[in-house]
Amino acid sequence: MAKLTLEEWLARAEKDRRFMENVRAIRKISVHPGEFAEYPAWVNSSLRNVLAARGIRQLYSHQAKAVDLVRKGLSVVLVTPTASGKTLCYNLPVLQKILEEPETRALYLFPTKALAQDQMHEIHGLIGEMKADIKTYIYDGDTPDDARQANGGQTKAEELIRLRERIDAILSRRPEGQRAEAQSTGRGRGVPLEELVPGEETTNEAGAFFCACHLAGGSTRHGRFCIRDLVPIDMDRLAVLGNDPALRGLDYREALFLDTETTGLAGGTGTVAFLIGLGWFEGDAFITRQLFARDYGEERATLLGLRELLDGKRFLVSFNGKAFDANLLAARFIMNRMPDPLAGLPHLDLLHPARRLLSHRLADRRLGSLEAAILGFDREGDVPGSEIPQRYFDWLRRRDGRLMADVFEHNRLDILSLAALVTHLAELLDPDGENTQYHPGDRLAAARLFLARECPDEAVRLLDPLVGCASQVTARDAARELSLHYKRAGQWPAAVAIWEEMMVRDGNDLFALIELAKWCEHRRRDFTRALSLAERACASELRLSPDECTDLAHRRERLERKLAGRKTAR
Repeated sequence: MAKLTLEEWLARAEKDRRFMENVRAIRKISVHPGEFAEYPAWVNSSLRNVLAARGIRQLYSHQAKAVDLVRKGLSVVLVTPTASGKTLCYNLPVLQKILEEPETRALYLFPTKALAQDQMHEIHGLIGEMKADIKTYIYDGDTPDDARQANGGQTKAEELIRLRERIDAILSRRPEGQRAEAQSTGRGRGVPLEELVPGEETTNEAGAFFCACHLAGGSTRHGRFCIRDLVPIDMDRLAVLGNDPALRGLDYREALFLDTETTGLAGGTGTVAFLIGLGWFEGDAFITRQLFARDYGEERATLLGLRELLDGKRFLVSFNGKAFDANLLAARFIMNRMPDPLAGLPHLDLLHPARRLLSHRLADRRLGSLEAAILGFDREGDVPGSEIPQRYFDWLRRRDGRLMADVFEHNRLDILSLAALVTHLAELLDPDGENTQYHPGDRLAAARLFLARECPDEAVRLLDPLVGCASQVTARDAARELSLHYKRAGQWPAAVAIWEEMMVRDGNDLFALIELAKWCEHRRRDFTRALSLAERACASELRLSPDECTDLAHRRERLERKLAGRKTAR
């Protein structure tokens, strides 16, 4: 089914009576340019400079109005879309007040822990860039009981310092003694990132960032694959995988493989993609580039670096990137007042075809699980994805390259796995490929995908050999799919031959009994055999659903009436 534009979807929805019963009104709002306002005169110069370094040189008009009302001590309710800058509407006046009166305290309340984490990281980044002595803490259900209790004999400041040390120790999964020792070394005593990760500082008109480079030669192995064996990739099959005809006219060398590491997994405007991993094929080699914002102030430069590397790339490949990576980057481009260069590019998200082709035998379809089960690649000593945000926050405090080296390697392997996985899934869709190389259930899923994409010829070429495969379950399901295809196409002799063969293999095959009964009744007009087949199917009552029992009972009664009427006519 072709993808609908928003206008086409809305036109179809407006004709749906059941849908419109739940719609109060439909309003079309014309596009208009953003409305901006200058920073209020009371905004601290250091705060204004930090925001300007992030590309926020003016406020949106709603932001300017909101911060002015908050400054006056009035209550404000702000209702605007995602990525419209709501966070700044309270962070700016709060930080300004604390800078003016250091004894001021602000309490933020959020409905979820994930949102609280994202918002804390956002304001923490602003504070760090200003180099201001402002503390930020989270108090939620994960805060241990002993950290919630006042510690007699200590001042309030000492309690807060101790609480922060405990929280840091928990988040970094390190004993408190080691944590204190690590912090005592200071930011300048860590190992430089350049000594652990091959790369260099890169500059552009937006500033500087760190860019790591890696080339995987043709002989490099990733699991059971050699890099040179990953190409060429059939773009027609990728178009089927992604259900996107636009991919057919492209070249696999125009693909940009994308994976990001972020300050949080919940998304939202406070989440930053501090590491943007990119990959592409060059000859029989695979190139990776990793754009790293060493501080929040380098985000704009990394986004510009991404835009520059998109030159010559015409489609994206990711894993869950449509739902997460692309949307997050779109929000960051908006927050930095930059056009989104990813918008409009065809995007092959491998999560969805991987689920469709492999879920019949793999309960866990995360990329790491697919690496082990499908690609034959096992990671050793890999940093868990859930720990990566905290690694970055520790890096911001200590600048120790050891914190980030594992994160770079994790990201690089993710990108390599994308390249290997897209090749494997494309090979599964080869209708003339050797079936013995693949799990028969995977090939059956590929045939079903072709049928869903209205590619019946390729589906038949996959199903034909599966009907006689060693796996009885797969053979039966393949025979069922193939016979139904022939039935829909009106190729009755081919469909009937399959049902008869299924009956030879298993005389009580319910599917074959029911389909043959239908054919005998409606096509061949052999009511006697149709009734015999229906009665045999009814004898398997324990294997029938209530609806099937009812349908068969009606069929048997109808056939008995037809036979009785034929006898009366004689």
